[in-house]
Amino acid sequence: PTAPLGQTAMGSSSENEAIADSLVHLEDVLRSARRLRQYPPSSLVEALRQCGAAPTNAVAILRLSLASPDYETRHWAVEGLKVVLQLRNLETGREAARQALAQVAVHPNDPDQITALQSLFVYPVPEDSTTPSKEPISPEVLRILSEGFRSGDPDILRNQMLVADMLNVRLTASGQDISGYQQLLVGLLTSGKANQGVTAAYALTELPGELPA
Repeated sequence: PTAPLGQTAMGSSSENEAIADSLVHLEDVLRSARRLRQYPPSSLVEALRQCGAAPTNAVAILRLSLASPDYETRHWAVEGLKVVLQLRNLETGREAARQALAQVAVHPNDPDQITALQSLFVYPVPEDSTTPSKEPISPEVLRILSEGFRSGDPDILRNQMLVADMLNVRLTASGQDISGYQQLLVGLLTSGKANQGVTAAYALTELPGELPA
């Protein structure tokens, strides 16, 4: 079902109808993923461009599609979330998109894990796909990315080393307060779980500043 319009500004009936049409079109494009299997998904980019009046609703549709049993639909949803980070008219949906991408990035068995992780740490413009952004990571995205350090699953902990590599570069570039992140890692050093301690120690090695007492 189409995401509700409650999060959009009330306008004329024609404006609301146009918003609803753009969201329905986005859903149709995502459903077509099972049939087309074409890359890059230019139709998805255009569908999202048409959702400029309802970016949060568009992101909600993409997040729902991440739960699809069909891989192509999930893949297109990840690609769509990445597009949200690139289009200026969807700027108000970027934080929700980053949170959804972070959820994908911490699952080592997800085929889109690497591309989701990379998308969180570059400038949201196509011309610059390698320079770490200096924009601070929001507390919620940082929380999602940090949760894997608490896991007892060896695969998740191995994945967290990759997360730490990219996360630490971004945290260093942003200059934001990382005391809470450091405290989490330091606490895991003495958690009694060897795998957690090794992963936390690895993550701490490249962090700037003094370790918390």
